[in-house]
Parts: sequence; C-alpha cells; structure tokens
Amino acid sequence: MRSATMQSGWSRLDEIAVRIPNVRFAGKNVGDVRAVLNKAMPVSSRSTDPHGTIGIEILLGRSLVLDFPNQRVCLLDEGDVPPDMLKAADWPNAELSHGKFFVEMELSGKNLDGIFFDTGSSLTQLDLDLAPWKEFTGINDTDKAPQHGKFCCSWGKEIEGIGAPATGDLKIGQHLFHHPWLTTQPGNPEKYRKNYWGQGSMGNALPLKDIVILDLSAHPRFGIIDPKQRHH
Repeated sequence: MRSATMQSGWSRLDEIAVRIPNVRFAGKNVGDVRAVLNKAMPVSSRSTDPHGTIGIEILLGRSLVLDFPNQRVCLLDEGDVPPDMLKAADWPNAELSHGKFFVEMELSGKNLDGIFFDTGSSLTQLDLDLAPWKEFTGINDTDKAPQHGKFCCSWGKEIEGIGAPATGDLKIGQHLFHHPWLTTQPGNPEKYRKNYWGQGSMGNALPLKDIVILDLSAHPRFGIIDPKQRHH
C-alpha cells in the first residue's frame, strides 16, 4: 500500500465549505456534493462563469469515459459502459491510492512505479521528479534542457519547469507513445516522491488522440482505445 504525506495546498484554518444538492456531471446525477473555496484559484475572465476543479470523489464506483478526439465526456455506472467499448479497450493495470489513479507503464523498457493520471494537467505528457527525468532524458545538466519556461497555473500558482523528449518510447498496455515529452520542476525535485510516494503524473496531452476509460469501481482499471483501430 502506498503511503505519503499529502500536501494539497488547501487552506484548513479558514476553509469555507458549502453543500450543493443534486449535482449533475457528464450526464449523471452524482447527488449532494461538498464544495470547498480555494482562494488561490484564479478568477474566470468572465465573471458569470463558474471556475473550479472536480475531485475524484464524485467519480468513485463509476466509469468516466473521456473521448478526447470528439471532445466529449460521459460518466456511467459500472455496468452501463457499452460492451463493444469494453472489448475495444486495452486494459493496463491501475490502482486507486490516496485520491490518485495510478497506471502501470514502461518507459524505455523500464517499469515506471507511481505514475498517476491527472486530468487537470491538460498540457502535460509526463511530469516527473528530477531524478527519473534525468534518467529518461539522458540530460544531467538541467541548463541544457531544450525547454525552459514558466507555466500557469497549478492551484493558482505559476510553475517554473524544464522539458525534453524521452530517449525511448512509453508503453501503456499495448499502446506505444514515441519519445514522449518529459517535464520536471528543478525547484521541487522530489514533488511526487514526497507527496504521493510516486515518480510523476501523466496529463491529457499524452492520450489526446485516444478514448480513455477510467474504471473507478472496486477493481480499478485504465482503458485506452485508439479510435482508428476500433473500426477495423
């Protein structure tokens, strides 16, 4: 079992929370939801738009389908996922731990232990702690990374990081991603090891051409479908 000291960044001393009844998300009634105000989150440019983050709690016991090519999302009860979709999906092992959804994968032929799927990281392929980033990019001097920049935002905070392609390919189940882009934060070199007892996170940018199924039932699974292969 994974063990970690969680540092979510949420204020506990002056926390403002409300109960929102009868919430619907992605076509599904998820019941009453407890909402917490995070003062660090940036305000939407249009004042009438709600702005925030949905946690994994309302998804538990259900399956979330993310159709990236068609920009659609659907939340289903476990038994309601279409059989042809279940059959078409590749199912690498996955694990729910400390509020994160960890997926088994290999990079450059080596197992990665502790990579969770973060749907809030839309621009990220693989974000790693500094040590594995150096190992899989082959770059020991961070000044020589081909990408340096500040990225916005994580919980309202600007992040400074670097990026480079992996020297090898990433394998998730039977799906192969050639030389994925790896990012890291030199100023926070052990972010994932300290907070999540892992190595990094996978963002939406990696499976952007695929359909992803997050089975968040008692036996979690991560499904990935290549829409092009599905029709053959």
